[in-house]
Amino acid sequence: MIIGEITGIARIHTITILVVVGMIYVLIKAMRLSERWRWVAQTQTFHVHWAVAVLIIAISYLLMPIGIWLATLDYWLLRR
Repeated sequence: MIIGEITGIARIHTITILVVVGMIYVLIKAMRLSERWRWVAQTQTFHVHWAVAVLIIAISYLLMPIGIWLATLDYWLLRR
């Protein structure tokens, strides 16, 4: 029982870590683009990268209850 619970919680944390790493990658890409081409910071492209990063954060928070539900489902199935 405890092993299943730990596995579910570990899965949620793994997904969270992957989402955070992806978000940081997008932010670094946006920063490099703005440093390489100064005109990018003045155009819409730079803002699109920031919007994508914020969207990734929002989606990760929206998917978190699904991850918790799956961990609970795993716990109940392993408990049987």
